[in-house]
Amino acid sequence: MKVFFARSARGTFQFRSQFSAVLAALILCLTAMAAAAADCAYCGKPISGTYVEYDGHPYHRDCYLERVAPRCAICGQPLTGDWIVFDGQDYHQQCYERAVALRCSYCGGIIEGEYLIDHWGNRYHKYHEGEIPSCSFCGRFLSGPEADDERPFDSAHRICSACRGTAVTDEKLARQKLNEIQTMLARTGLAIETDDIEFELVLREELAELLDHGVTNEFGLTQYKETTFWGSLREREFTIYILSGLPRMHFISTAAHELMHVWLYLNAPEEEESQLVEGSCNYAAVLVLQQIDDEMAGYVIRQIEEESDPTYGDGFRRVKRLVDNRGIEYWLQHLRFDPDFPIGY
Repeated sequence: MKVFFARSARGTFQFRSQFSAVLAALILCLTAMAAAAADCAYCGKPISGTYVEYDGHPYHRDCYLERVAPRCAICGQPLTGDWIVFDGQDYHQQCYERAVALRCSYCGGIIEGEYLIDHWGNRYHKYHEGEIPSCSFCGRFLSGPEADDERPFDSAHRICSACRGTAVTDEKLARQKLNEIQTMLARTGLAIETDDIEFELVLREELAELLDHGVTNEFGLTQYKETTFWGSLREREFTIYILSGLPRMHFISTAAHELMHVWLYLNAPEEEESQLVEGSCNYAAVLVLQQIDDEMAGYVIRQIEEESDPTYGDGFRRVKRLVDNRGIEYWLQHLRFDPDFPIGY
């Protein structure tokens, strides 16, 4: 019998067997026959009775097992019979399956061939695609303990325990975070020169009522009110409403987005093109998230970059292309005087 192993291009293993008169180079063969004139290739002493032939050389069985035989990279014991070669290492099949084989984070089965991988490095059988609910905020599949502990965030969103653990629900702490985000925006040239900003954390039903429509995917809203007397501005007030319970990075992203609305109210012409407005607000959110050394910040940036909504997603990509080509100062100056994108953007 000839046995050989080959790794696939994806690093998994394969083995095939066929009867043959020719012994493969890596076969362990125990032959019960007398070795009349053979000397052990390891110790040099004569062999009598049963011996092991490996790679064309005869060995005493003990010499082979103790000194020559390939050893499992996990348990260190000699390998006999069939074994697995994976990424240049040799393993007993049981050792490989127990400690090395890629396993699905959903069902626990061994993965061979193509598989799904989320942003956090969790791997899943490809056939689970579409079967497993995922967290609306971080994209993690809700499986195992996550699935048992999963509760809906609202009628449109699911939230995992990891994201729920960072939820922003305390209004005092949220206000402090809002002030920090305002400072971070100022570092990029987006100074918001007003102290007239009120802030509230609200429930989904309250936010929907403020937005004057039903179920929504929106996480925040900025309202602007001004009082004039004989044509002169007497009082100006902004109120930012943000959905209570958002994970920390989504709170930061939403707060930066809404603060950019305040900047636009203060600095830009009225009736600006909607893609320019919402794209600029999303770009401001990215400017803040880029200052945070946190993997979740990177994930939220990717969500913004891949947003499919034509106003928020396409608007962001148009603004990004403008800033990449012309710079932040040009973008902010353009916002001050022009209600639409420059030609070519």
